[in-house]
Amino acid sequence: AWFAPAGIDASACLDILGLETVFDQEDRDALTRAQVNYIRKLPEGADLKYALWEAQTLYNLNSAFQNIHIERLTGYILDYSQRLCRRGLFDPNDDVLRQQITTWIEAILVQVRNNRGLRTTNGSSGFELICDSRNNSNTTIANGDLVVDMVLDPANIVRRMHVRFNINPKGSTATNISSV
Repeated sequence: AWFAPAGIDASACLDILGLETVFDQEDRDALTRAQVNYIRKLPEGADLKYALWEAQTLYNLNSAFQNIHIERLTGYILDYSQRLCRRGLFDPNDDVLRQQITTWIEAILVQVRNNRGLRTTNGSSGFELICDSRNNSNTTIANGDLVVDMVLDPANIVRRMHVRFNINPKGSTATNISSV
């Protein structure tokens, strides 16, 4: 659910018959800046003739929510989490319930992370959950509310691929790729 619905693999299930208008690179760049997802004719010899290209939403502020895969990811996580948390309605608002809810939601987030929806870089687990006395004060509890805060580190999509190569001088047998 959190992968972008664009690209060659994701377009394999689409039945695209053809294109009405063909845009050059400058036009395609303008469509991308306008957050328009377009269908692209693929080069001869590709497995498909056409693919959905770009994966943007119409959200017009500079935000991660301009990426459709992040919109889908957060929608999935929030919907699933809210449905799970309903099990705790009318239970005592205490540490036991808060730990139980944390365990339920953490299981979802670990599943998403293991399926490449959240990234784990620089020692990050891909997410952080807070459901304890830091965000559930006595006032919050007295109001009958329980607060769960989530911080997500979603995986980014690849928009451009760069394949670099170098040919060794004649007679050289050294092969070494150094970081750039």
